Amino acid sequence: MKTTELANDLLAMSAKMAAYLEGDELYKTVTVQGDGGDRLIKMTLGGMLERIRALRAHAPHNPAIVTAEKALQEARSTQPDAYYARLAREAKSYAGSWNWFLQECWDNTDRCEDDYATEVPIRLRIAHLLEAGGTRPEMREVRQQVEALDRRLREIWQPTDHPVIRDGEQYDRSQYWWLYGEPKPRAE
Repeated sequence: MKTTELANDLLAMSAKMAAYLEGDELYKTVTVQGDGGDRLIKMTLGGMLERIRALRAHAPHNPAIVTAEKALQEARSTQPDAYYARLAREAKSYAGSWNWFLQECWDNTDRCEDDYATEVPIRLRIAHLLEAGGTRPEMREVRQQVEALDRRLREIWQPTDHPVIRDGEQYDRSQYWWLYGEPKPRAE
């Protein structure tokens, strides 16, 4: 995604933060105005966090980063219950998708190894959501679910030297171990 698009997305999401938290939609459709016309995107807290990270990696001084971080901080300050409930709901949704994919791995499907690199961004988003949620009680259930999935994944894990995602970011291997390898389902 282009730097301009990332910035425009963040500005549009920041402007809709209060309405997003007051509503019930997990994925809120937001209109983003740009040079090429209007685009529709899905707004989530995780989507904002990912765009902030991506924009910071490519244009660390872009003012849209500051605007988005202020919007998130204000939401945490003025609507903490709604903010953390939505964060936990999103993390739970992605944990369900991750569980579904890993179930295929444990069931020894041939596609597991081939699909891992395209599915692992789900686990990365979960990690970012859990990080943003910290030790808040709303995050406890999903944190426990992800820890259980990680324990099972380690049973079929084959480490490698390089991360499966090459997005320009540096990931701590001890924290993001699941980026440095692939599942190797056991043959029956």
